[in-house]
Amino acid sequence: MRELAAPCNPPASDLVEGFASMLEAVAKRKAHWLLRAGSSERYTGGKRPQEDLVTSAVFGSIRLMPLDAQRPALSTLLGEKVIDDHLPGTGQIKIDLWPRFHKVGRIYVEPDVVLTCDARCLVVEVKWHAVLGKDQLEDQVLSVDPKASAVVLLGENDQRDAVHGVPLFPRSWRSVAESCGRAARETSQISSWANTIAEFLKQTDVGAVFTGIPEPILHAPYLTEYYFSPRNSTDDPNH
Repeated sequence: MRELAAPCNPPASDLVEGFASMLEAVAKRKAHWLLRAGSSERYTGGKRPQEDLVTSAVFGSIRLMPLDAQRPALSTLLGEKVIDDHLPGTGQIKIDLWPRFHKVGRIYVEPDVVLTCDARCLVVEVKWHAVLGKDQLEDQVLSVDPKASAVVLLGENDQRDAVHGVPLFPRSWRSVAESCGRAARETSQISSWANTIAEFLKQTDVGAVFTGIPEPILHAPYLTEYYFSPRNSTDDPNH
């Protein structure tokens, strides 16, 4: 009998970081009701927390990385050209989740993610089976401080190339999965993280990547014998 390998437990630090990322959505009151009594009934309708949990897990995990790994991870996630052109610099990238900015006529505006580096600002709006609200990106562009240098719409398509003169870059979750898959095959400090993101997205309908039709099994003589042998045919009088 083949000996089973002993289970491999992740380091405690990895577990702490993983829980910290996911729990931030709860701490920001984005999914707090999910953990309350009766949440199973409430989950069938109203606002669902998947979008906020994904935002927290993905961007929260980057915020916990060493500083020299954050920029490569963000480039893999949002696109290298977007980061290089609109968030240049060598300083630390500040990652704020659901920051609130005041806007005339409204209590506040709350982008999903705001990235800031050397007085440059990049707004990221995350969508997961959801559509943009009316003037949602417009309100964010007009409210963030410092002024946004670009907007990334992650998980939703948009035909516009700019919002109030600020460049807009739609990016699908499938593109993220492909980019993370490539990064996972390279030897780098973000390869493990990229593999985790790619494997997660592969299990979802929004991030699954088509890899072609599976090749037929050619080396299965017992199947050939069973399905195509005359003795298994209904035309065989001895069957």
